[in-house]
Amino acid sequence: MPTVVAQGNTITDGTEQTLASFTDAGIYVVEFNLSNMASSDAMTWRTKQAVLAAGTKQTSIEEAFVDAQADPDIQMITIPLWCPQGLDLTAERTAGTDRSYEWSVNRVANLTVESSGTHALDGTEQTLGTVTTNKTVGLVSDHDLQLAGTTTVLKADSKVRAAATATTLFSATLAGALSAPNIIQQSVAVAAPHSIAFTIERTAGANHNVPFAICSVAV
Repeated sequence: MPTVVAQGNTITDGTEQTLASFTDAGIYVVEFNLSNMASSDAMTWRTKQAVLAAGTKQTSIEEAFVDAQADPDIQMITIPLWCPQGLDLTAERTAGTDRSYEWSVNRVANLTVESSGTHALDGTEQTLGTVTTNKTVGLVSDHDLQLAGTTTVLKADSKVRAAATATTLFSATLAGALSAPNIIQQSVAVAAPHSIAFTIERTAGANHNVPFAICSVAV
């Protein structure tokens, strides 16, 4: 059952305002209502999160809206976010008139960190971690140190059944120096009834460190 962890009705002031900030691990969704926007208004909403306890919070979602909004774009909701170190929500009125906006941050599930750390890339395909029990899992990683000319590939290999051979479930290629909101990468939630392994490979450019957390839905 979803839990509302923060909510409010905030009047903008032309700065980036922090609406909510907390460190509790969980899977969160953010909702906000844009019904008060009018012609020439511009609003930007951001979520910020860290992968590790000692990590820097990076923008994981950045959504910009301009002018009056109409259905179905009035009531907005984010994708579920793996947040091993909690979440910040900010709003910024970048043009137009200051107005009030309703918002909420909701925890849709508790989260367990299966494994985490800072991984040093070496140019080979390296395993970040493996989950062998029946769980719904996901990967969140921070690629702030990736430089221009560098390419990194994230993959998940899983089994359809216990006796099957593991095959690639999904992969993501990250090219060049990344900027917000692409520094934080999040996988979809994956049902892994048998086993799943997350890997990373630097296929071009310079080796660097990648903070990561493999998370599961707590049961």
